[in-house]
Amino acid sequence: MKYQYANDVFESKINAASLFNEVMRNYSKYSRLNGFHAYLEKWCSVMLDAFRSEENKEFVFKGLEQYYTEVIIPNCEIRIHFCISEAKKLISNYECQSIPLTAFATFDYNDAPIKYTEVNCNNAFDYSKCSEPIIVIDYLMGGFDYLVIDGNHRLSFLSKNNVKKSVDVILLSLKDTINLIHSEFEKSVYLFLYEGAHVEECINNPATNYYHDGTFSLPL
Repeated sequence: MKYQYANDVFESKINAASLFNEVMRNYSKYSRLNGFHAYLEKWCSVMLDAFRSEENKEFVFKGLEQYYTEVIIPNCEIRIHFCISEAKKLISNYECQSIPLTAFATFDYNDAPIKYTEVNCNNAFDYSKCSEPIIVIDYLMGGFDYLVIDGNHRLSFLSKNNVKKSVDVILLSLKDTINLIHSEFEKSVYLFLYEGAHVEECINNPATNYYHDGTFSLPL
């Protein structure tokens, strides 16, 4: 898959063996659960089939209408793109939440639950006067719970200049988030990461009971 940006081109590349090995490596501690290996194999198959179906497809983005996050897998180059112009059409359906700036961080394994991308804001625009809410999605990776897909310039400016203590935030639902992803392959990757994080949490949480006698099963 090729992605045509305003001033750049990116091409997704995936290696079947690398994808499979990375998935198995991350979940090797659960190999004792009967059926879990087959569950992961099926997810790998879904992602690979989706990639092959779009291998020769081209996506064109204009201006700043997309935000992407990279998925780190050795010998693979994968990005998940979210259409920001469509996300902004949805915010009227949500109520804003006031979130302290201390809840946002730019690096992994921090106590702050929301990840954002720091950008250079050394220009004349005063982002402290921007009234648009920050748009956030679920992102259970790298020690974070959420990811900022719109508002990174505002957060970078506010954090640097310390002009506000909190910002208005909208957390999109899973359904709306998936609809922002136009590639079926990227949807499969995002859903696998989302579901995988919740499965891991369920297995590790003694309050849940999603496997019995070493046999893995998802709740219906």
